[in-house]
Amino acid sequence: MTTKRFAAKAFAILTLSTGVGTNVAEALPPAPKLEQFAAIQPKQAGVIVTTPTAAELARCRVVAYPDDKNAVGHALLDANNKPIRRFLAVGTENYNIFSFYLDGQEVYRETDTKRSGKVDQYRWLGTNGSKQGVDVDSDGLIDSWEIISPEEVSKEIFESLVAKDVRRLRTLMMSPPEMQLLGLPVPEVEKLQARMGRVVARFEETSAKLKLTDKAKWVHAELWAPETTPLDAFSGKMDLVRHRNGGVLVDTGVSNTAATFQLGELVQIGRAWRIIDGPLPGSPDRNSSEADSAGVVPEAVKELVAELSAVKPPDASNRESVAKHHVARAEILAKIVAKLQGDPRQDTWLRQLLEAYVAAGEYGDAKSTEQLTAWRTQIDKVAPKSPLAGFAAYRALGLEYATRLAASESNQTKVAELQKWWREQLDGFVATYPNIEETPEALYRLAMATEYSGAKDSETVSKGYYETLAKNFSTHPLGAQARGAVLRIDSEGKPFALSGPTLDGKGGVDVAKLTGQVVIVYYWGSFHSRLKEEAAALNDLQKKHAASKKLSIVTVCLDQNPQQAAQAITATQLPGDHLFMQGGGLAAQYGIMGPHFFLIDKTGKVASKNTGFPMLNDEVEKLLK
Repeated sequence: MTTKRFAAKAFAILTLSTGVGTNVAEALPPAPKLEQFAAIQPKQAGVIVTTPTAAELARCRVVAYPDDKNAVGHALLDANNKPIRRFLAVGTENYNIFSFYLDGQEVYRETDTKRSGKVDQYRWLGTNGSKQGVDVDSDGLIDSWEIISPEEVSKEIFESLVAKDVRRLRTLMMSPPEMQLLGLPVPEVEKLQARMGRVVARFEETSAKLKLTDKAKWVHAELWAPETTPLDAFSGKMDLVRHRNGGVLVDTGVSNTAATFQLGELVQIGRAWRIIDGPLPGSPDRNSSEADSAGVVPEAVKELVAELSAVKPPDASNRESVAKHHVARAEILAKIVAKLQGDPRQDTWLRQLLEAYVAAGEYGDAKSTEQLTAWRTQIDKVAPKSPLAGFAAYRALGLEYATRLAASESNQTKVAELQKWWREQLDGFVATYPNIEETPEALYRLAMATEYSGAKDSETVSKGYYETLAKNFSTHPLGAQARGAVLRIDSEGKPFALSGPTLDGKGGVDVAKLTGQVVIVYYWGSFHSRLKEEAAALNDLQKKHAASKKLSIVTVCLDQNPQQAAQAITATQLPGDHLFMQGGGLAAQYGIMGPHFFLIDKTGKVASKNTGFPMLNDEVEKLLK
């Protein structure tokens, strides 16, 4: 699978927050007993979470969360004070947010967004993945996906085939409103509808041919870089981003045999990928969504592929176990690569081998790091500056950065030196590999790291990187972000252009029409660790200037889930008019990736492009005089 992996610790981890410091429930359920807390498991199958043994449970404790004075729920902590479970009651006297942890990190969440007493939303986090499903009737079955990656789509299709569950497959299909959201011309919509009309028939054909049982295992998905058609090319409402096709390798569980099936075309809607064609038996052609070409698994390595799929999953709560799992996979993958010498399909398996080394290295296996370096050196000699060489270089670079960052976290001087090194390495990478699959991501990370480095001329230098990204990768999703970032860097003294629908669906706001007032524009997400404090500060400002009616607050929600956003607004009492648009269009306009403030003067021009509290108070006072 040619998915993009990057060292997990290489970048800041955004803490998911429910913003629950205010609006404390009047009454809470009594604190659960240790045994009750630990016994509660995720409602969805296949989720890996920490569950203490009886001996470990004896050393655990239940505490009020976040504290006895301002409690909104309870948490189960282990002997090292790492959370195992956290149940919250936000705006209600019953628990409505159920968080599950693995080694102290939240990896799964169930939410009762309607406060009906029944869970209606499931979210996979951390090592469990990235998908988020909605259960409209709270029967425990996912009805639609608000967030799901292509790889997770492939797993859902596989599970549907095993269970022969057409209902589960339908949750992955594009809906008519989503077609409207894309803004495709009517003839194109009709073609899509015709293709989608064949999804069930294709599913039944594939199910009958593969005859997968519950012994079958998903092994890996084969996907190439997505294609992007800019919205202005077809007068759409958003860019058309799609995978023409993809393939899934399956261990059938019968006599060490493997099978493959095609995914068909996938289209991205916001943060979710939708199926258009449905699965077909056979292996994909990267240039066609209808192909059924020769097998992706060469005959010479079928036994090794079966052996690979038989590698037991690790104990995800144990770092050494995870490292050994990836080492075991790497040993088999190395044999596959050796047997495919001269075969054009070797590239695919070699990339998987490099990924396995990265994964093992992330969990502390030094030998895997050495092997990754050795492979990178060898590939550089045989195929210098090739896409494969760039693939190896980028992953080796990310792993080294993560390893050095982990060793420097408590030393700010070392961190500053490391960040300088990181920027230099990324700069060298994009110079060496100006046009491979990893280049847009590397350019974007280089631009961001430079912009916020505090170095001399950092904005000017970062602007150059953003401009290169926007020019050379104009149809890539990060190209749009880069164009917005250039506008943001140059925005002070220029009219601020932002308009969009409000979260409640009752209207919209155009900041350009608020001339005569000072406007604070606040980009935020429920994941933001300072949301509570900044909401309180904005409330204070609003109350202070309410009588003059000369200050307006407009917020832009970065969440993809409107229910989650509304819940965070209620919990934190965030003031203002709240804009919301799925797909990230409002944030991309100025290249916003996280919490951010703009301050707009009475003439509608940007007075400050990034001033937060407490300085924002003084800046507002000056503009209001």
